Amino acid sequence: TKAEEVFKNTTESIGVPEYIAGEVVSVLQRINGKKAANEFITNVREENGGLIFIPSSQEFFEDVSDEYVSLPTNTLSFIDVSLLILAQKNPVFTFDKQLNKYLSKV
Repeated sequence: TKAEEVFKNTTESIGVPEYIAGEVVSVLQRINGKKAANEFITNVREENGGLIFIPSSQEFFEDVSDEYVSLPTNTLSFIDVSLLILAQKNPVFTFDKQLNKYLSKV
């Protein structure tokens, strides 16, 4: 998969924001089952495989909320906006083509 290629080709740690962790767990559970979701949670919690958990904060929530509310259309989800905010200070990797267009402007 694309995600496996990313992990194989990177030597740096990969930060997993809280919002993204929740989304990944939901998708893994739906597509690959509870065991895969549990494994991801374990890897993030124990910082295995270069994954580092990034907890949310009140300030981050407010930044994301302000940006989301200011958007004139529904082109980006709340999760996507959280990645845009993170991209202001950190490299962000996504498979989402529409989000990549926005990230290229950051």
